[in-house]
Amino acid sequence: MEKPMPLAWPEHLISSAADPSVRRRFDRGECVRLVSGWYVETARWLAAKDFERFVWVLAARSTRSGRFVLCGEAALIAMRLPTFGPPRVISVAESLAGRSGQRADTLSVRGPAAAQALDVWRPVIRRHTHDGAWVGERNTGTFRTAGLLPAVLEVLGGAPLVRALPIVDALTQWDLVAQADVVDAILGLPSAAARKRARLAWESGSSLSGSVGESVSRALFVGAGLEEPKLQLGLVDGRGLIGYVDFCWPGVRVIGEFDGKLKYDGTFGASRSADQVFGQEKARENRLTALGYRVVRWGWADLYRPEQLIRTLRAAGVAQRTDREAA
Repeated sequence: MEKPMPLAWPEHLISSAADPSVRRRFDRGECVRLVSGWYVETARWLAAKDFERFVWVLAARSTRSGRFVLCGEAALIAMRLPTFGPPRVISVAESLAGRSGQRADTLSVRGPAAAQALDVWRPVIRRHTHDGAWVGERNTGTFRTAGLLPAVLEVLGGAPLVRALPIVDALTQWDLVAQADVVDAILGLPSAAARKRARLAWESGSSLSGSVGESVSRALFVGAGLEEPKLQLGLVDGRGLIGYVDFCWPGVRVIGEFDGKLKYDGTFGASRSADQVFGQEKARENRLTALGYRVVRWGWADLYRPEQLIRTLRAAGVAQRTDREAA
Protein backbone atom coordinates (compact mmCIF):
# COMPACT_ATOMS: atom_id res chain seq x y z
CA MET A 1 0.00 0.00 0.00
CA GLU A 2 1.27 3.47 -0.89
CA LYS A 3 1.42 5.91 2.02
CA PRO A 4 -0.87 8.88 1.22
CA MET A 5 -1.04 12.54 2.26
CA PRO A 6 -3.76 13.87 4.62
CA LEU A 7 -7.17 14.44 3.09
CA ALA A 8 -7.55 17.82 1.40
CA TRP A 9 -10.56 20.11 1.26
CA PRO A 10 -12.80 18.73 -1.51
CA GLU A 11 -13.74 20.48 -4.73
CA HIS A 12 -17.29 21.36 -5.86
CA LEU A 13 -18.72 22.45 -2.50
CA ILE A 14 -20.80 25.61 -2.83
CA SER A 15 -21.15 28.05 0.06
CA SER A 16 -24.26 30.21 0.21
CA ALA A 17 -22.11 32.93 1.76
CA ALA A 18 -19.99 33.04 -1.41
CA ASP A 19 -22.86 32.35 -3.83
CA PRO A 20 -26.29 33.40 -2.47
CA SER A 21 -27.98 32.20 -5.68
CA VAL A 22 -27.39 28.60 -4.57
CA ARG A 23 -30.46 28.84 -2.33
CA ARG A 24 -32.69 29.39 -5.37
CA ARG A 25 -31.00 26.50 -7.16
CA PHE A 26 -31.71 24.37 -4.09
CA ASP A 27 -35.39 25.36 -4.22
CA ARG A 28 -35.48 24.23 -7.86
CA GLY A 29 -33.93 20.85 -6.96
CA GLU A 30 -30.63 21.63 -8.67
CA CYS A 31 -28.52 21.34 -5.50
CA VAL A 32 -28.33 19.08 -2.46
CA ARG A 33 -28.01 20.87 0.87
CA LEU A 34 -25.49 19.05 3.06
CA VAL A 35 -25.84 21.34 6.07
CA SER A 36 -27.15 24.87 6.38
CA GLY A 37 -25.01 27.05 4.13
CA TRP A 38 -23.25 24.28 2.17
CA TYR A 39 -24.42 22.64 -1.05
CA VAL A 40 -23.33 20.48 -3.96
CA GLU A 41 -25.02 20.23 -7.35
CA THR A 42 -27.64 17.45 -7.46
CA ALA A 43 -26.33 16.04 -10.75
CA ARG A 44 -22.80 15.93 -9.35
CA TRP A 45 -24.04 14.26 -6.13
CA LEU A 46 -25.86 11.56 -8.11
CA ALA A 47 -22.86 10.90 -10.36
CA ALA A 48 -20.29 10.83 -7.55
CA LYS A 49 -18.82 7.81 -5.81
CA ASP A 50 -19.70 7.17 -2.17
CA PHE A 51 -16.25 8.28 -1.03
CA GLU A 52 -16.69 11.68 -2.71
CA ARG A 53 -20.08 12.13 -1.03
CA PHE A 54 -18.55 11.12 2.28
CA VAL A 55 -15.80 13.77 2.01
CA TRP A 56 -18.30 16.47 1.01
CA VAL A 57 -20.36 15.68 4.12
CA LEU A 58 -17.26 15.70 6.34
CA ALA A 59 -16.12 19.04 4.98
CA ALA A 60 -19.53 20.69 5.21
CA ARG A 61 -20.17 19.46 8.74
CA SER A 62 -16.72 20.52 9.92
CA THR A 63 -17.70 24.16 9.28
CA ARG A 64 -20.75 24.02 11.55
CA SER A 65 -19.12 23.53 14.94
CA GLY A 66 -16.09 25.11 16.48
CA ARG A 67 -15.13 21.88 18.25
CA PHE A 68 -16.19 19.26 15.72
CA VAL A 69 -13.64 16.43 16.02
CA LEU A 70 -13.72 13.39 13.74
CA CYS A 71 -13.29 10.03 15.50
CA GLY A 72 -12.92 6.39 14.50
CA GLU A 73 -12.93 5.60 10.78
CA ALA A 74 -13.82 9.19 9.83
CA ALA A 75 -10.66 10.41 11.57
CA LEU A 76 -8.53 7.73 9.93
CA ILE A 77 -9.93 8.60 6.50
CA ALA A 78 -9.06 12.26 7.14
CA MET A 79 -5.53 11.02 7.84
CA ARG A 80 -5.86 9.06 4.56
CA LEU A 81 -5.50 5.59 6.01
CA PRO A 82 -7.07 3.00 3.69
CA THR A 83 -10.55 1.72 4.52
CA PHE A 84 -13.10 -0.61 2.93
CA GLY A 85 -15.09 2.26 1.48
CA PRO A 86 -16.59 5.07 3.56
CA PRO A 87 -18.44 4.10 6.74
CA ARG A 88 -22.17 4.67 6.96
CA VAL A 89 -21.78 5.95 10.52
CA ILE A 90 -19.63 9.06 10.97
CA SER A 91 -18.35 9.23 14.53
CA VAL A 92 -17.68 12.73 15.81
CA ALA A 93 -16.87 14.26 19.17
CA GLU A 94 -18.10 17.70 20.12
CA SER A 95 -17.44 19.83 23.16
CA LEU A 96 -21.08 20.99 23.26
CA ALA A 97 -23.00 19.13 25.93
CA GLY A 98 -26.40 17.70 25.06
CA ARG A 99 -25.55 16.85 21.44
CA SER A 100 -24.59 13.22 21.94
CA GLY A 101 -26.46 10.39 20.28
CA GLN A 102 -27.03 8.94 16.84
CA ARG A 103 -29.19 10.50 14.15
CA ALA A 104 -29.57 10.79 10.38
CA ASP A 105 -27.62 13.55 8.74
CA THR A 106 -29.19 16.81 7.55
CA LEU A 107 -29.08 16.11 3.81
CA SER A 108 -31.93 17.79 1.99
CA VAL A 109 -32.96 18.05 -1.68
CA ARG A 110 -36.13 19.12 -3.45
CA GLY A 111 -37.74 18.33 -6.77
CA PRO A 112 -38.10 15.11 -8.78
CA ALA A 113 -34.57 13.90 -7.98
CA ALA A 114 -35.06 14.21 -4.23
CA ALA A 115 -35.76 10.55 -3.42
CA GLN A 116 -32.94 9.29 -5.64
CA ALA A 117 -30.43 11.78 -4.23
CA LEU A 118 -31.16 10.72 -0.66
CA ASP A 119 -31.19 7.00 -1.46
CA VAL A 120 -27.76 6.74 -3.11
CA TRP A 121 -25.82 7.41 0.08
CA ARG A 122 -26.93 8.94 3.35
CA PRO A 123 -24.76 8.76 6.46
CA VAL A 124 -25.66 8.58 10.11
CA ILE A 125 -23.89 10.94 12.49
CA ARG A 126 -22.93 9.50 15.89
CA ARG A 127 -22.07 12.31 18.28
CA HIS A 128 -20.51 12.15 21.70
CA THR A 129 -19.04 14.82 23.93
CA HIS A 130 -15.30 14.72 24.42
CA ASP A 131 -12.37 15.83 26.47
CA GLY A 132 -9.82 17.17 23.98
CA ALA A 133 -6.95 15.72 25.97
CA TRP A 134 -8.53 12.25 26.01
CA VAL A 135 -9.07 12.02 22.25
CA GLY A 136 -5.59 13.39 21.61
CA GLU A 137 -6.99 15.97 19.21
CA ARG A 138 -4.91 16.76 16.15
CA ASN A 139 -5.29 18.91 13.05
CA THR A 140 -4.63 17.39 9.62
CA GLY A 141 -4.59 20.81 8.00
CA THR A 142 -8.19 20.45 6.82
CA PHE A 143 -10.03 18.58 9.59
CA ARG A 144 -9.81 18.28 13.34
CA THR A 145 -9.49 14.62 14.27
CA ALA A 146 -8.95 12.42 17.27
CA GLY A 147 -5.39 11.28 17.74
CA LEU A 148 -4.22 8.28 15.75
CA LEU A 149 -4.24 5.77 18.61
CA PRO A 150 -7.71 6.68 20.01
CA ALA A 151 -9.16 6.58 16.48
CA VAL A 152 -7.56 3.20 15.80
CA LEU A 153 -8.82 1.77 19.10
CA GLU A 154 -12.38 2.86 18.34
CA VAL A 155 -12.25 0.91 15.07
CA LEU A 156 -10.46 -2.16 16.44
CA GLY A 157 -12.87 -2.48 19.35
CA GLY A 158 -16.07 -1.74 17.48
CA ALA A 159 -15.84 -2.43 13.77
CA PRO A 160 -16.13 -5.72 11.84
CA LEU A 161 -12.83 -7.31 10.82
CA VAL A 162 -13.37 -6.41 7.14
CA ARG A 163 -13.27 -2.75 8.14
CA ALA A 164 -10.53 -3.01 10.78
CA LEU A 165 -7.96 -5.16 8.98
CA PRO A 166 -7.09 -2.74 6.13
CA ILE A 167 -6.26 -0.16 8.79
CA VAL A 168 -4.17 -2.60 10.82
CA ASP A 169 -2.27 -3.68 7.71
CA ALA A 170 -1.48 -0.06 6.84
CA LEU A 171 -0.34 0.72 10.40
CA THR A 172 1.89 -2.36 10.35
CA GLN A 173 3.29 -1.62 6.90
CA TRP A 174 4.00 2.04 7.56
CA ASP A 175 5.08 1.56 11.21
CA LEU A 176 2.80 4.40 12.34
CA VAL A 177 2.28 3.25 15.93
CA ALA A 178 4.32 1.21 18.38
CA GLN A 179 2.99 -2.30 18.83
CA ALA A 180 3.38 -2.11 22.61
CA ASP A 181 1.22 1.04 22.71
CA VAL A 182 -1.57 -0.67 20.79
CA VAL A 183 -1.44 -3.81 22.92
CA ASP A 184 -1.58 -1.75 26.13
CA ALA A 185 -4.45 0.34 24.78
CA ILE A 186 -6.43 -2.77 23.82
CA LEU A 187 -6.18 -3.95 27.44
CA GLY A 188 -7.88 -0.71 28.45
CA LEU A 189 -10.96 -1.17 26.26
CA PRO A 190 -14.14 -1.18 28.36
CA SER A 191 -15.58 -4.61 27.53
CA ALA A 192 -14.32 -8.15 27.03
CA ALA A 193 -16.05 -8.30 23.63
CA ALA A 194 -14.26 -5.14 22.45
CA ARG A 195 -10.92 -6.44 23.70
CA LYS A 196 -11.42 -9.77 21.93
CA ARG A 197 -12.42 -8.09 18.67
CA ALA A 198 -9.47 -5.69 18.85
CA ARG A 199 -6.93 -8.45 19.60
CA LEU A 200 -8.15 -10.51 16.65
CA ALA A 201 -7.83 -7.54 14.29
CA TRP A 202 -4.39 -6.53 15.56
CA GLU A 203 -2.99 -10.06 15.54
CA SER A 204 -4.33 -10.66 12.02
CA GLY A 205 -2.40 -7.70 10.59
CA SER A 206 0.40 -8.10 8.05
CA SER A 207 2.86 -5.75 6.39
CA LEU A 208 2.65 -7.87 3.22
CA SER A 209 -0.82 -6.80 2.15
CA GLY A 210 -0.69 -5.17 -1.27
CA SER A 211 -4.10 -3.46 -1.25
CA VAL A 212 -7.29 -2.87 0.70
CA GLY A 213 -8.92 -5.64 -1.34
CA GLU A 214 -6.28 -8.12 -0.20
CA SER A 215 -6.78 -7.06 3.42
CA VAL A 216 -10.55 -7.47 3.17
CA SER A 217 -10.06 -10.86 1.51
CA ARG A 218 -7.97 -12.06 4.45
CA ALA A 219 -10.60 -10.80 6.88
CA LEU A 220 -13.17 -12.90 5.03
CA PHE A 221 -10.88 -15.93 5.19
CA VAL A 222 -10.55 -15.47 8.96
CA GLY A 223 -14.30 -15.10 9.36
CA ALA A 224 -14.92 -18.25 7.33
CA GLY A 225 -12.33 -20.21 9.32
CA LEU A 226 -10.13 -20.92 6.30
CA GLU A 227 -6.52 -22.00 6.61
CA GLU A 228 -4.18 -19.00 6.65
CA PRO A 229 -2.52 -18.46 3.24
CA LYS A 230 1.05 -17.47 2.47
CA LEU A 231 1.21 -13.86 1.29
CA GLN A 232 3.22 -12.47 -1.63
CA LEU A 233 4.90 -15.83 -2.21
CA GLY A 234 7.40 -15.88 -5.07
CA LEU A 235 7.02 -18.84 -7.45
CA VAL A 236 9.55 -19.98 -10.05
CA ASP A 237 9.67 -22.44 -12.91
CA GLY A 238 12.37 -23.51 -15.33
CA ARG A 239 12.33 -20.06 -16.94
CA GLY A 240 12.88 -18.24 -13.64
CA LEU A 241 10.68 -16.13 -11.42
CA ILE A 242 7.02 -16.18 -12.47
CA GLY A 243 6.00 -13.56 -9.94
CA TYR A 244 4.62 -12.98 -6.47
CA VAL A 245 1.09 -14.19 -5.86
CA ASP A 246 -1.36 -12.50 -3.52
CA PHE A 247 -2.34 -15.67 -1.64
CA CYS A 248 -1.02 -19.19 -1.78
CA TRP A 249 -1.98 -22.42 -0.04
CA PRO A 250 1.06 -24.52 -1.07
CA GLY A 251 -0.15 -27.72 0.59
CA VAL A 252 -3.19 -27.93 -1.70
CA ARG A 253 -1.61 -26.12 -4.68
CA VAL A 254 -4.13 -23.26 -4.71
CA ILE A 255 -3.34 -19.64 -5.57
CA GLY A 256 -5.67 -16.74 -4.87
CA GLU A 257 -5.44 -13.49 -6.83
CA PHE A 258 -7.39 -10.34 -6.04
CA ASP A 259 -7.89 -8.50 -9.33
CA GLY A 260 -9.19 -5.21 -7.99
CA LYS A 261 -5.85 -3.53 -8.55
CA LEU A 262 -5.93 -4.28 -12.29
CA LYS A 263 -8.50 -2.79 -14.63
CA TYR A 264 -8.56 -3.93 -18.21
CA ASP A 265 -9.74 -0.53 -19.44
CA GLY A 266 -6.62 0.98 -20.96
CA THR A 267 -5.60 2.89 -17.82
CA PHE A 268 -2.09 1.47 -17.59
CA GLY A 269 -0.08 4.32 -19.04
CA ALA A 270 1.30 4.72 -22.53
CA SER A 271 3.63 1.72 -22.28
CA ARG A 272 1.00 -0.94 -21.44
CA SER A 273 -2.31 -1.34 -23.22
CA ALA A 274 -5.23 -3.30 -21.82
CA ASP A 275 -4.55 -6.09 -24.33
CA GLN A 276 -0.91 -6.29 -23.24
CA VAL A 277 -1.83 -6.48 -19.56
CA PHE A 278 -4.44 -9.16 -20.20
CA GLY A 279 -1.95 -11.14 -22.27
CA GLN A 280 0.77 -10.88 -19.63
CA GLU A 281 -1.61 -12.00 -16.88
CA LYS A 282 -2.79 -14.93 -18.99
CA ALA A 283 0.80 -16.03 -19.72
CA ARG A 284 1.62 -15.74 -16.02
CA GLU A 285 -1.40 -17.86 -15.07
CA ASN A 286 -0.47 -20.49 -17.66
CA ARG A 287 2.97 -20.84 -16.07
CA LEU A 288 1.43 -21.18 -12.60
CA THR A 289 -1.03 -23.78 -13.86
CA ALA A 290 1.84 -25.72 -15.45
CA LEU A 291 3.35 -26.04 -11.96
CA GLY A 292 0.18 -27.79 -10.82
CA TYR A 293 -1.51 -24.81 -9.14
CA ARG A 294 -5.17 -23.94 -9.46
CA VAL A 295 -5.66 -20.16 -9.71
CA VAL A 296 -8.78 -18.63 -8.18
CA ARG A 297 -9.48 -14.99 -9.04
CA TRP A 298 -11.92 -12.49 -7.58
CA GLY A 299 -12.64 -8.77 -7.56
CA TRP A 300 -14.40 -6.06 -5.58
CA ALA A 301 -17.91 -7.33 -6.24
CA ASP A 302 -17.00 -10.69 -4.66
CA LEU A 303 -15.92 -8.97 -1.44
CA TYR A 304 -19.42 -7.58 -0.95
CA ARG A 305 -20.97 -11.02 -1.63
CA PRO A 306 -18.28 -13.38 -0.35
CA GLU A 307 -20.26 -16.59 0.04
CA GLN A 308 -19.50 -17.82 -3.47
CA LEU A 309 -15.80 -16.97 -3.12
CA ILE A 310 -15.53 -18.99 0.09
CA ARG A 311 -17.35 -21.93 -1.53
CA THR A 312 -14.99 -21.78 -4.52
CA LEU A 313 -11.89 -21.79 -2.31
CA ARG A 314 -13.20 -24.71 -0.27
CA ALA A 315 -14.05 -26.63 -3.44
CA ALA A 316 -10.50 -25.99 -4.69
CA GLY A 317 -9.15 -27.68 -1.58
CA VAL A 318 -8.50 -24.87 0.92
CA ALA A 319 -9.06 -26.40 4.34
CA GLN A 320 -10.45 -25.06 7.58
CA ARG A 321 -7.97 -23.86 10.17
CA THR A 322 -6.92 -26.39 12.80
CA ASP A 323 -7.82 -25.73 16.42
CA ARG A 324 -4.27 -24.58 17.03
CA GLU A 325 -4.33 -22.10 14.14
CA ALA A 326 -7.75 -20.77 15.15
CA ALA A 327 -6.75 -20.27 18.79
